[in-house]
Amino acid sequence: MTVNANSDLFREINNRIWSHYIPRELPRMEDWVRETITIDARQSSEHEGRPMDVSMTPHARIVYDFLEDEKAEELNLIKSSAASMTSTLIAACFYRLKFKPGNLLYLIGNITEAKKMSTRFFQPWMRQVFGDVVANEETQAALHLKVNGVDLLLGSPTEKLLRGMQVSCIIEDESDSLPDFLDGGGQSLEAAERERVKGTRRAKIIRLSSPLRKWNPKTPPNIVQPHARIDRLYNTGDQRVYKCPCPSCGTYQEIKYDDLVTKGGDKDGSELAIERILSDTFWRCPLCKTEVHEGTGKMAMVRAGKWEPTKPGSGRIWSAKHTDLCALIGRATWGRIRSEIESKRGTIEEAGVRRAYLAEPEDTTSYAVHSRDHGTILRHCGDYERGTCPIVPWRVVAYYDVQKNCERFPFVVSALSRDGSVYVLDWGEAGEFSEIFTRDRTNGKIYGLFTNPIPLKINEATARFHFKDKEQPEFVYITRALIDSGYSAKGANNQDNSAEESVYGFCASTFDVGEMRYLISPAKGRAGRQILVPTIDSSVDYNGRTLPLHLYDDWSFKRDLYNIRLASDPAAPSPLAKDRPRIYFPKREDLEADHAESEQGQSLLSQILAERIVDGPYRTSSGARKSGPHWESSGPNDLGDCVKGCLILYAIISKNLMAAAE
Repeated sequence: MTVNANSDLFREINNRIWSHYIPRELPRMEDWVRETITIDARQSSEHEGRPMDVSMTPHARIVYDFLEDEKAEELNLIKSSAASMTSTLIAACFYRLKFKPGNLLYLIGNITEAKKMSTRFFQPWMRQVFGDVVANEETQAALHLKVNGVDLLLGSPTEKLLRGMQVSCIIEDESDSLPDFLDGGGQSLEAAERERVKGTRRAKIIRLSSPLRKWNPKTPPNIVQPHARIDRLYNTGDQRVYKCPCPSCGTYQEIKYDDLVTKGGDKDGSELAIERILSDTFWRCPLCKTEVHEGTGKMAMVRAGKWEPTKPGSGRIWSAKHTDLCALIGRATWGRIRSEIESKRGTIEEAGVRRAYLAEPEDTTSYAVHSRDHGTILRHCGDYERGTCPIVPWRVVAYYDVQKNCERFPFVVSALSRDGSVYVLDWGEAGEFSEIFTRDRTNGKIYGLFTNPIPLKINEATARFHFKDKEQPEFVYITRALIDSGYSAKGANNQDNSAEESVYGFCASTFDVGEMRYLISPAKGRAGRQILVPTIDSSVDYNGRTLPLHLYDDWSFKRDLYNIRLASDPAAPSPLAKDRPRIYFPKREDLEADHAESEQGQSLLSQILAERIVDGPYRTSSGARKSGPHWESSGPNDLGDCVKGCLILYAIISKNLMAAAE
């Protein structure tokens, strides 16, 4: 067949052939995203319908710069809570899927989180860009989507997922929560990722995460330091920081927390100080002392900012760190950031707040305790007798440990004040479930292991303040308790589940119809994995009943007990705003008598002192070799765990009930 050179068919064939050889002039990534993608209600109901514009998050342009730089291969990004990096990154990926199609792999903690990301971001924007979403295929570890002729996989990093097809882009979401090695051993996650993109032209690997732990450069290369991946990878790149020009001297510099100043000062120890920080905090240029306040001054300075490398490199591996000090949207004002950090200073929440706002990893090496003796505990003794309550308590709680397959139940009873201070009242051991709780038939109250309720013995001035003309009660009662349902409750080798079921069965039997709640609930620590909050309210099914199950971060509460409360001077004045939560024990004579009368290693003093944090190599329960700060026990520490459990109870109760009227 002869084709006329002037025919439409000829021109169509000619255009299709040459389009593969003549490079197209593509739109700028930032412009295309702004003009094509809008915010969906599932991402933000407040900003629904607005274009994905980085003018209010100018720091996020590093994502566009990296993806458009042909030389750059990897980006390791430490981010704060208000960074907007994840949404900007996913929007930029759609640009690649549209104009530079290639298989994309999005690594995230588990399949549940993958589904959430798919529903929240990928599917709405697929419909906006391509008009429809191809039916997805789901496996146990991954979600498989098809778009524009290429594959998009969302899931947790497994050997199977990382040993398949070649991809052009790999994204890690929250890298510090992902494993260092595939399937517990063998090939490292970074090596597997680089193998997947090997041979793919202009392939990209992007890792972003809020930092959990600070990387120790002395860690041997063959030893894993858990939850420190993003800080370690950041140190392998060019370590870019976002610098903004001072409106007066014009010098580009990083906005640092230490350069925030509050008008009139903020360390007078009064409640008013926190309010002043919130409303009167500004940034002061460390060079020319110019003051920049929230509003147009801050906005102009941040919008004019730019990313600058602080470490020389080849340009292949980028790394960057973003803090909320440069945020223009959301609640992360300079005043709020400073008030949050200063109000949490010296408490269990401080590390989490600094991580959220300043993207600071927790430097766990600074918590190592190399010496602790009886004096460390005894200086926290009060003037009250064991078995009595020295305050009008906010709550009286008990925590029970489980030992020897439910044959022993060490316990500690404490009174809690509203500010979080803990007064240890008594301790001991129950021999069976029936000894843990007894219902006093005379008044319907619940109390534990006492033939009588706990006597309330407070000083006369306190009694007059609290009760005035009302009659002072003689006793207080345990109103809430937790019992361990973790490893030790399962018997030998963690195989016998009958003990755990016994714990659950016992908890189910404590349901109080009048209170409509369980008076004692199971608790389970998360020692092997850092969680971003101290406690998580979960549940467990037992014989058709749904029991509350409280998960807690073991590391956080041990640090609160040993490295914050016990390490502080109980007589020292408060540094700011209000007293920090303390811990108190009965009078010195009672602790020393308990120590003298108990078998070796069985006293409260001995068991608290048995636990310490050590920095160095260790093996996990599965035999894996790791290095870094970890907790070790020189002997039994059951009662120490129970004291820690009372701190957990305060965190749970205050989170769930403190805002409610009592």
